[in-house]
Amino acid sequence: MKAIDEGYVLQGYTVVHGDRQSEYDHPANDFARIAKVWSALLGVEVTPLMVSQLMIALKLCRLSYNETHEDSWVDVVGYVACADRVQRVANQIADTEPPQTVEARPASWENLEDIAFNNVLGQTPSRPDNTKGFVT
Repeated sequence: MKAIDEGYVLQGYTVVHGDRQSEYDHPANDFARIAKVWSALLGVEVTPLMVSQLMIALKLCRLSYNETHEDSWVDVVGYVACADRVQRVANQIADTEPPQTVEARPASWENLEDIAFNNVLGQTPSRPDNTKGFVT
């Protein structure tokens, strides 16, 4: 897998300020609608911030199977940016414009093996090659 580069960060961050917002509305409004539906379906309160967290978790689970799926990496960054925007609205802080440049990623983010999924999941995944995407 190639290293996660600044392109993922910039692309994920800018998409939530552009294409996605024009398609789905501001993340605070979009995630509030999603939270209401999920709350009704699950019978528990789901907040807009929880929507961001759950979508990030979903993408990380998918990346644990296919760590080279670039769109999922971009989506993780996008959902983090959405969480930031949701929190800014909740705390009445001015929303931000996407940056024109992004600092380089930390050296420790070379690949998914740097995240110990087995420690999080508490189990070894069931997949044929059981080597990609998981620390064993």
